[in-house]
Amino acid sequence: MARALTPSRRWQDWLVKQAIHFAAIVTISLIVLIFVFVGREALPVLTSAAVHKEVTLHTLFLPQNYGSAEAPLPYVWQPVSEVPKYSLMPLLFGTLKVTLVAMLFAVPLSILAAIYSAEFAPFWLREVIKPVVELLAGIPSVVLGFFALIVLASWLQDRFDLDYRLNAINAGVALGLAVLPIIYTVAEDALMGVPRRYRLRWPWAPRDGKRRGASSCLRDCRAFLPALCWGSDALSAKR
Repeated sequence: MARALTPSRRWQDWLVKQAIHFAAIVTISLIVLIFVFVGREALPVLTSAAVHKEVTLHTLFLPQNYGSAEAPLPYVWQPVSEVPKYSLMPLLFGTLKVTLVAMLFAVPLSILAAIYSAEFAPFWLREVIKPVVELLAGIPSVVLGFFALIVLASWLQDRFDLDYRLNAINAGVALGLAVLPIIYTVAEDALMGVPRRYRLRWPWAPRDGKRRGASSCLRDCRAFLPALCWGSDALSAKR
């Protein structure tokens, strides 16, 4: 039988509840204020005649006559040049290129690390790998950007003889380092959330892989990858 709460305990519970409510309200208010500030600063693009002399929605998305007849530049983003040039297309395509490089770099590495940590590594090593990888998520993005700008850019240019230090490969690798611990954590939790006896009973689990000459690692990976997809879906639904 549950005991009745004392007045002091009720007072403590009320204080904790109000503190949680206050923290939630402050967080949501800050997010709303950020959107309000960004929207207010961007509103002159739609309403101000003075701003329309430099940029309009037409110039942001459609090709323009930048450059010269010999070297036309239809899409350029140089807002601080002598003749400001505004085009969102380089920003959009640059974001897509960096994201693609980051996924090609981070997804295979993090998933293979998660499979090794969850299925092959001994318990003591798993308890070391998981915190170390998750510590990468605590590195500030400014530090990763500084590392990519000063160290990684020069190394990539010298190693692969690139024309420019700052490119999509450099930015993509830096972004991949930022998302790698997130993908690793989700993949490792998904694998650990599926019982081992279920993983090896999938219809496509290669039970005859040994007879075909496949290594045990290859057979296990072919069984674990479908389990990873299933566990990720279950983990997403639970969250």
